[in-house]
Amino acid sequence: MRKAKRFNLVLLYFFMAIFLMMPGCSDFWGSDSDNDDKGNASGLWDYHSETDMNAITLEWRDVDFPCNGPILGNETVKVTITETTMTWEDDVIRWLGESGADGAILITWTRESGAAGDPVGTWTATGEDGSTYELELGEDGVVFLSADNISCSSDE
Repeated sequence: MRKAKRFNLVLLYFFMAIFLMMPGCSDFWGSDSDNDDKGNASGLWDYHSETDMNAITLEWRDVDFPCNGPILGNETVKVTITETTMTWEDDVIRWLGESGADGAILITWTRESGAAGDPVGTWTATGEDGSTYELELGEDGVVFLSADNISCSSDE
């Protein structure tokens, strides 16, 4: 009886350890080698076209990025929107883009067509590391972001 109880405890501890090591991982040892270059995020968005700064507020509620992605919470960014491009100019959002002349981060998103001043639609952008991002701004106020080929440096 004592050996059986000890054996059951060993099994229990083993499975607890495995369970704690593996949340969100794709293989047994905890590495996510199949998806370490991908990211997804979702949440809500709102466009403030009536203000003097033309801004989009993004409320990220679910974020799964290894690096170079948004963080949970709110981010507000100044935007300029044409029929085919949307430029984000901000000194807060640094997960994609490059520095402009004044030091602000510039992110240029493109789409096939749309109305100037209307951010609704599917946008794409390419990061400095060659990663590709797709941003969907829905009419219902829902935002989805996905990325492929994300390259994380060792200091992130």
